[in-house]
Amino acid sequence: LWKVSGGVLELQATDDKSFVAVRGQAPFQDDCQEEKTVVPAEAFKLVLGLSGDNEEVEVRIGNGNIHFSSDSGRISHRLLQPRYPEARNRLKKKHKTEAVVRLPASVLFKAVKQMFLGDRISMSADGAKGVLSLKSGDARGEAEVILDIADVEVGDKVMAGIEKSGKAVYGTNLLMNVLRVVKPEVLLSIRMGGETPTIIQAMDGDFLAAIAPMSFAETPKEEEKPEKEKDGRTGG
Repeated sequence: LWKVSGGVLELQATDDKSFVAVRGQAPFQDDCQEEKTVVPAEAFKLVLGLSGDNEEVEVRIGNGNIHFSSDSGRISHRLLQPRYPEARNRLKKKHKTEAVVRLPASVLFKAVKQMFLGDRISMSADGAKGVLSLKSGDARGEAEVILDIADVEVGDKVMAGIEKSGKAVYGTNLLMNVLRVVKPEVLLSIRMGGETPTIIQAMDGDFLAAIAPMSFAETPKEEEKPEKEKDGRTGG
């Protein structure tokens, strides 16, 4: 979703398991009007190949199309007509806070990058000890990172790095993709909800994500079969 209002640009993206919103100031032309439209994700993928990290891109929307242009070239793409799903409100309504963790985005991103084993990450917050533990693993082995979370300064206030205790399990790629779009210096507030969606928010208000955790249920181990049954023999 591409949304322009009050001189602020907000981009939203969603699927059935997550919601991400990023907002910020952008240089608009004087005749720029408020706009709210659905842009295909593939259009932004094309733009990433068009421009470099620091290259300025001009965006124009009109007649059912979105146009991106830079010194490297120009791309146009048709806009989508369907109504944008209200995943933001749906995920936030299901959320129930069990624990709150506050830490710099760079610290969490570095820890998640070390979870190179397995397709899921278990995140546990211990409010009494002030410790955040991340675990991941598969048949090759296990990886674990333990972080001591200190109190943080927010404006003129000092807030606890961890409030209460809780646990949630996330898809590794999903969590990594969310953290990739956050500036490293941003201070994050993570409201863990156990088996309900987790809310990850920049404390400056410019970033918000809601991600659904994976099920806690573990695959039961296969019961050992009697020796005779394993060998295909029966008694009698």
